[in-house]
Amino acid sequence: MLRRVFLGGRFGITLPVLLAALLLAALYSVVMLVVASPRAQAPRGIPLASPKVAAGRPGGLLPKLQIRDERGTFTPIRALRPAVVMLTPANCNCGSAIRSVATSAEHGRLGLTIIGTQEPTKPGGIADSLAQLRTEPNGDLLRTYHVGTTPVALLVRSDGVVSKVLTKIPSSNTLDNDVAALTRPSPAH
Repeated sequence: MLRRVFLGGRFGITLPVLLAALLLAALYSVVMLVVASPRAQAPRGIPLASPKVAAGRPGGLLPKLQIRDERGTFTPIRALRPAVVMLTPANCNCGSAIRSVATSAEHGRLGLTIIGTQEPTKPGGIADSLAQLRTEPNGDLLRTYHVGTTPVALLVRSDGVVSKVLTKIPSSNTLDNDVAALTRPSPAH
């Protein structure tokens, strides 16, 4: 019966070939969705800058601190470069601000790292591949950037220099140019 439908019917061998081609196209589309937007990694060969501005200030490096991922593994925060980092206070009701910054990070082909003293909550509508949740349990990072009741966004260039500290989160359209600039060659220090 199946043989007659696929091979002996009015379409002959055309129908199975067409179905196989559609299956391969669908599989290719899924693979491209997963692979097409790779997260930017710390650039190889680009050393950390040696700015004259103190760490923790715009124009300086991020503080020399460790952040923890969901598995409990600690990594240096300075390894996040280029990066869009969102510092969130405990019990932050800041989903719209996080979504706005995540949208700009995605437009700039970067990931978003959301950091809090407790594991932050990722708002709905943000892909797991786009946003990483991290903690800095001592709160030193949040104190350095004066995070009170509202989130603060940090834009970090490829050389590790914090180009902007945003205490008021602009719309993603306004932020897109600043995020795109993070991957461009940095001016010499």
